[in-house]
Amino acid sequence: MHILGFAGTAKNTGKTTTALHMLDLVASAGYRIALTSIGYDGENTDHITGLPKPRYVVQPGTVIATAEKCLNYGSAKLADIQPTGIHTILGEISIATVATPGNVVLAGANRKVDIHQLMEQLRNRGIEVTFLDGALNRLAAMTMVDGLILSTGAAFDNRIPVITEHARAMESLFHLPKYQGSQVLNGNKVCYLNHLGQVKEHAYGSILDEASAGTVKTWLSEKGPGMLFTPGIFDPELFQVTIKSLNAELAQKEFVFSNPLNLLSTGRPDCWQSSFNYLKERGCSVSYLSPIHLNFITVNPFYPRYLQQTASYVPEFVDKHELLESVRKVIKTTTVIDILQPPYPDPLTLSHLKRSTP
Repeated sequence: MHILGFAGTAKNTGKTTTALHMLDLVASAGYRIALTSIGYDGENTDHITGLPKPRYVVQPGTVIATAEKCLNYGSAKLADIQPTGIHTILGEISIATVATPGNVVLAGANRKVDIHQLMEQLRNRGIEVTFLDGALNRLAAMTMVDGLILSTGAAFDNRIPVITEHARAMESLFHLPKYQGSQVLNGNKVCYLNHLGQVKEHAYGSILDEASAGTVKTWLSEKGPGMLFTPGIFDPELFQVTIKSLNAELAQKEFVFSNPLNLLSTGRPDCWQSSFNYLKERGCSVSYLSPIHLNFITVNPFYPRYLQQTASYVPEFVDKHELLESVRKVIKTTTVIDILQPPYPDPLTLSHLKRSTP
């Protein structure tokens, strides 16, 4: 089973529009498809701006995995509803097959262990491609995806240079190599292996406070080669302060992170990019235990503009051609497209999926 992940840098950046386009393409290619989300995703209108939002419109035969309380909220009729044993605040997740065309409300599992279990159940039902709808602040739970599609645009920031630099920094995080060392890294706690073979282990899997960062600094201050492994989240500003307080001590140090999604979920790709440049200048290596492929990036010129006189929002757009060309100019190794501005390379091919042969 191939798992496609979808995430946006903010609400209204075009994530669902992109997923709907991919849904049509994947269905036309003859794949058996399932849809689910990390948490809730199914509102008709944006609950902040009041502007219309695209929803998942599905065809008969499509499988969905959603919470019990959401099964009857869409217009699509569902059949073969099977409980999964996975529980959320909106009820038990059920797997159902769409019987009549219509829209659906998705509210899936949000814990990593539950998402893995749900993916296994979908795989056992013969699903070939699963769409996993997420968000930038829920990326850490999407580590099992085979490829990620990132959406950004003017709803993130209506200044094109800001969108461009943020997209460039995000994309750069997907190009770090896979960890090739001999040390087995499968623990769930931050640890440091020094050149004597001694392993020092932190109490937690993430570094989110100054005291924990201080412990890491002490480890890295040791002379000689060493490897720091972070399975969870490292606060990007604390990481930057920690490494920049060191200099010669960093020589021959290796930094291993679990995957790029843990870094992206912090919301500071610019900080990570700056830190990694600093480390590389000092002869350090940075890698991932589990790299994730970035299929492509989409850009969306739309943003909701607030009208103070009426205390309401109206649709607004930046220049779509300028936005697309600006992002493409700084990102050379990943395809950047505007779903509503063809032509562009085939998204199925970019996602390592094949079209059906006549």
